[in-house]
Amino acid sequence: MNTTKKWLLITIISVAIVTITVGGVFVYYTTNNNCVIVGPTEAQVGELVILEVTKTSSCQWKVIPDNGNYVVIDNKIIFSAVETGEYTFICATVKNNTITLLSEKLVVIPYTSLVPKVSLKELVRTWLPNNYDKVTASKLAVSLKSVVDSNPTTIEDLILKSAKSNRDALGPDIDLWKPFLVKFSEYCRDNLTDKSLEEHIAVWEQVSEALANL
Repeated sequence: MNTTKKWLLITIISVAIVTITVGGVFVYYTTNNNCVIVGPTEAQVGELVILEVTKTSSCQWKVIPDNGNYVVIDNKIIFSAVETGEYTFICATVKNNTITLLSEKLVVIPYTSLVPKVSLKELVRTWLPNNYDKVTASKLAVSLKSVVDSNPTTIEDLILKSAKSNRDALGPDIDLWKPFLVKFSEYCRDNLTDKSLEEHIAVWEQVSEALANL
């Protein structure tokens, strides 16, 4: 990028900063380039964020407030924040001798849930009795699958059929498996409230499959 274009981009970014500071609204200087900023609008403290401007290979970036914790590589900016808040990214780019001015906001929230979410299959394993046997687990898997295959018409129908079928399948081991059934019930309460019959059935199928593949 030649010196003249670079100076012009820096000037435009400075104007944009003033516009934002006084609460003004600005738009692209041109819409012909079809450039947009692609990236997340929310991140957690410490999370690495990449914003990229499409359909251009070079641009000038400005971050408000400027925390200095970023690096620019061609049309990308790699950013991370150690404090919560709202950050504005301004980008000016030249393509086909026309200037495009873009902006995007990123909200940084406290670090809370970067730990990967545990799958239902993994949860099922944590519900198992300490001294369970695979034969009984297989019986429970078959029980849940048979209830699904019976084509229940309502959620209540699904639950009532499951209670009877599971009791029959577990037989004398019902007491050993009660904590598992309680955990399953709690999961449904926490995750399936106001959900459809089809969504309930999907969970039944996942639990059945997890038990069958122990």
